[in-house]
Amino acid sequence: MVHAVHFTREGPRTGPGDNLSSSAVVLQTHGLTKVYGTERAVSDLSLTVRQGEIYGFLGRNGAGKTTTIRMILSLVRPTSGWAEVLGTRVGPTNPDIYERVGSIVEVPGFYSNLSVFDNLDVHRRLLGLRGTRCVENALELAGLADERAKKARALSQGMRQRLGLARALLNQPEILILDEPTNGLDPVGIREIRALIKRLAEERKITIFMSSHILSEVQQLATRIGIINEGRLVEEIDYDELRRRNRTYLEVQVSDAAKAVWVLEEELMIRDFSVHDGSRIRVYEALDRAGEINSALSSHGIMVNRLNVNEENLEDHFIKLVGGEAEH
Repeated sequence: MVHAVHFTREGPRTGPGDNLSSSAVVLQTHGLTKVYGTERAVSDLSLTVRQGEIYGFLGRNGAGKTTTIRMILSLVRPTSGWAEVLGTRVGPTNPDIYERVGSIVEVPGFYSNLSVFDNLDVHRRLLGLRGTRCVENALELAGLADERAKKARALSQGMRQRLGLARALLNQPEILILDEPTNGLDPVGIREIRALIKRLAEERKITIFMSSHILSEVQQLATRIGIINEGRLVEEIDYDELRRRNRTYLEVQVSDAAKAVWVLEEELMIRDFSVHDGSRIRVYEALDRAGEINSALSSHGIMVNRLNVNEENLEDHFIKLVGGEAEH
């Protein structure tokens, strides 16, 4: 479903961010909470998104991402707390703020018997936008200009996601709010949507707030990350800062991890390491002793299947914060 707001606009509007500084806050939540019966879907969530960011809102399925987005878009009323978009507190009394917002929530729905162009034109009329120039612009931005005559039912899943983005772009939004924009896509479709989101941020200067449970996608796109777990925001961090924090390590894959640990501790006096999956050991110190480590392990009859230097990534950081295994 795509969030739509009905309004009429007179005349031209300014472009994205014309009245905002580069550090301006465009989206903020304050103690946002939603309770369904005895279940707290979102609890005391406060986050900040600044102009020009691609903000990756990261969490497992069921962590509270979609509920948060629905509250930001006034599709669900918070139990407590509130959200502000472009400096305006959102709610049923302030619907005009969504004239400056584009969004996709869950799976985009279309009229299957209408063409790509006609689907967008129907939505243009619902929004009260004059003329079809905005449709042409949205088709061009989403890379659908050559598909304009194709029926919606004939589109691939990736093209349907592009059409959803085109529809969200009709009103020339200053911020795009996207709920799992690559969900259900094959690798080609994921790559296409990723490239489109990046281009919208870099070339059109549109601020992007996107939820996802796919760490690799967030890692390739986001300039800032918020991690939600069981309805609570556990961390907000710039991706550059996350990279600075992450440690370099020597990864050694061995045939006998227990014996290898003994060699590291008792013979090589190495203490800063961790064991993963029963066969991989990450050594965080003595990175310049890789040859010595390899020789010592081999001399004790331990087969070294792999030895290479790596750096911790978003998946490692995510698991540290929320536990368990990450989704790729």
